[in-house]
Amino acid sequence: MSSKGSNKWKDALLKTSLPLEHIVAERLGKKGFDIWGEFSFIRENEQGVETEFSVDLRAVDFIRKGKIHWAGLNLLIECKYNYPGVRWVFAPHPESATVITGVISKFQDLCIRRVADTSALYKLDNDLDFCVKGIELHESDANTQSVSRGLHQLRWALPQLAAEIIRDQATTLHDEDSYIGYICPILVTTAPLYVLRTGLNINKFQKASDLKDIAENVDALIVYKERGPQLNAYLMGAALIG
Repeated sequence: MSSKGSNKWKDALLKTSLPLEHIVAERLGKKGFDIWGEFSFIRENEQGVETEFSVDLRAVDFIRKGKIHWAGLNLLIECKYNYPGVRWVFAPHPESATVITGVISKFQDLCIRRVADTSALYKLDNDLDFCVKGIELHESDANTQSVSRGLHQLRWALPQLAAEIIRDQATTLHDEDSYIGYICPILVTTAPLYVLRTGLNINKFQKASDLKDIAENVDALIVYKERGPQLNAYLMGAALIG
């Protein structure tokens, strides 16, 4: 067997993103998170049939004061392995546009405890670029669906996890035992992340000899997108929004 052929199992394993999920879960565990495995949910597929989907990982860190835990931080994580050389490129959110949401959602309406000052939640947002769309760039072509599929999976899982948190708060026998719920969706990839620079024109794109001529490499970013008609219809039907 050739050395090239003997590595086929390795490529096949990496492509499943299972090793990446394992590494992420292990690192979160070292940070004190409880790893709950996949988060499954039901929604209609492309044929309109209710189907079970899942996000790769749900990790929870219970925030305590003394012996009482008063909040839980839920991370929903989707993992996407990419081969070396693949890059993810994002278009920045227009600076003049207003963004009215943050990366962490808070659910406390049914709790006796309250977090009055939420400014600390938005500090993370201030340090990251807000973007509107991303694509997967290869050496000679691009995949316009890969990034959106990962984000789409998280967007559909979010309201169902929120409903679970709210149900738990509503059915807790003792008010003092209910705790505030936080949710943060995260899409993890092995691909380097790039955000297009502002002030560009088509001529600058055509003259660029390297991606770094037109985009900045970042460690993390936020993708902001309004809910679409299909997700809104689901939320209305599930009575999750008014």
